[in-house]
Amino acid sequence: MLKSATARCPKQAAPLMGAFAPQLPTHRCTYAPTCSAPSSRAPRLAGRPAARRSRAAPSRVALVVAATAVGDDVQVAREQLSATRRKLTVTVPASMVQDCFSKTVENLKSIVGNLPGFRKDKIPLSMLVTQCGGQRQFKLTIIEEILVQTLPLVMSKVGEPIIPESERVASNVNELEAAFDPAKPLTLEIEYETVPPISWKQSYKDVTVTIRDTGNFQTDTEAAEGLIREYRKEKGHQKVVVGRGLQRGDTCIVDLAVRSPETKMPLPGLTKKRCPIDTERDPLGVTQGMLGMSPGEERTLSFTFPDDYSVELWQGMRAEAVVKLHEVFNWVLPEFNDAFVKAYFPKFESAEEMRKGLIATTAMERVKDLDKQLEDAVMEGVVSCMEVGELPEKLMLDMGTTQYRAALMSMIENRIASQEDIEKLATEEMVDEYMAKRNKDLQDMVKFNLAVDVIFEEQGLALEEAEMQEEVAARKQQYDAQKLECDVDALREQVRDTFKHVKVIEWLKDNLKRNVVPYSPPATA
Repeated sequence: MLKSATARCPKQAAPLMGAFAPQLPTHRCTYAPTCSAPSSRAPRLAGRPAARRSRAAPSRVALVVAATAVGDDVQVAREQLSATRRKLTVTVPASMVQDCFSKTVENLKSIVGNLPGFRKDKIPLSMLVTQCGGQRQFKLTIIEEILVQTLPLVMSKVGEPIIPESERVASNVNELEAAFDPAKPLTLEIEYETVPPISWKQSYKDVTVTIRDTGNFQTDTEAAEGLIREYRKEKGHQKVVVGRGLQRGDTCIVDLAVRSPETKMPLPGLTKKRCPIDTERDPLGVTQGMLGMSPGEERTLSFTFPDDYSVELWQGMRAEAVVKLHEVFNWVLPEFNDAFVKAYFPKFESAEEMRKGLIATTAMERVKDLDKQLEDAVMEGVVSCMEVGELPEKLMLDMGTTQYRAALMSMIENRIASQEDIEKLATEEMVDEYMAKRNKDLQDMVKFNLAVDVIFEEQGLALEEAEMQEEVAARKQQYDAQKLECDVDALREQVRDTFKHVKVIEWLKDNLKRNVVPYSPPATA
């Protein structure tokens, strides 16, 4: 199910955490020569690694473009592998190969510097090759230079939108190295992904969304009374209970260990000694299984994390809690009356006025919940209208990695897990598991982001340049404060994508038809 809008834009800058930002795997098997540093971005040389996730072999649909010249007699043939994947067969002429060979030699001379017994301009090629790391490394460095010189031009002539950073060298690195000859043309293969075509089963403008009110005046009043009880607890005290077991409304001191029911491995941050639990404020939902426990008793409880639990990775997940009860307390609370309010909340004239204020505040929170529901519903409605035959793997990886990183960061920010715990979770296997469990949600997120560009253009929406510049400056200031490098152009693009996303969401909320179902209390068992 689609949830928060702002967390969904894949290009949105993640919260800055400095050294605490979890370093996730890049999922790209690459080879980078070590004896030269190309000055421009180009796909790194790579072998043909096994696919990270099993998928059917792509069918080669059609040869889209016959061999054509792209500047300096570089020959390019484009082949359509699937709805989103393309392959370019690039043949670089011998003259350009020779130029790149010569440039690489000159670069190596400047890197190597002076060698004893040789003038800088008279260093033998064999010595340069040795300094570079051998014949193989020398050849691969030249091929890297060829990529730097040719790929930007080749990709600029593709004539269709390319998913950023989806380009990769598909040629086998060993075959490239074996075929390389500075006096002959070099042929290599590049694969990339393009934006998939979208077809609409119905117009997104005709969508009707349904949302359900989460309460009424009665539930608002009950919530306000709950807040009043919490305020009374702040000013009350507890006393030890003897002669009975744990009851709802008590607090207790327990040893708690929450673990996976399959592996029995503890979940980060949820193993605690002598920690307090308030049976009226139990985010884990284990209180029901603890009722009746006596001091010294231990129980193993099976439970499911609530769907709205603060750690997204655990929402709806089955778990076990090993609980040992040490002490039980009950509350001794002051009365909620005018004297209590005057002493602790003087901005209110009376207890009744404070109660009415809390009810109004609770009602406003319910309105905010409805708005969040509407936000989710319009996105789900748009996605339900779309047909996208194939989603680019790069977009899915980016979305999954972004969402997983955000989940890990929230654990740090909420002090649920330590940096050491997070590092154990920041593995390729954990990202794969996360993406497998949430594959449908991630697909819907990617689809909606594809729809954003279409809706933004069709509805003639516009962005406020001044607001974007202000946001760019604010984000750059965050980077500067933590002494982190910042690509301003990339940051500006992130901000633009985020603003477009929000603009489209607001348009949909304002223009799609909606039905609001009145609140109905849950059925009692």
